[in-house]
Amino acid sequence: MAWCLECHRHPENFLRPEDQVFNLDWKPEDVKPAEFVAKYSQPSDAREDFSKKKKLTQAEIGQTLKERWNITPPQNCQGCHR
Repeated sequence: MAWCLECHRHPENFLRPEDQVFNLDWKPEDVKPAEFVAKYSQPSDAREDFSKKKKLTQAEIGQTLKERWNITPPQNCQGCHR
């Protein structure tokens, strides 16, 4: 249950592009920043242009996907235990 709560509280630490969900070897460094930004944009509060970076971090990728996909997981017991 601790893993579930960690992901629900901080989903950006675990999100990846949907085409990489089943790729167990995926790493944030594998993402090509320009292609990622073209497909998903970037967070509205980003202070720099992600497409010009050499590499993206998990935090940058996760925050982008969390915002883009409007991910707001429940953090209370009733979210899973109804």
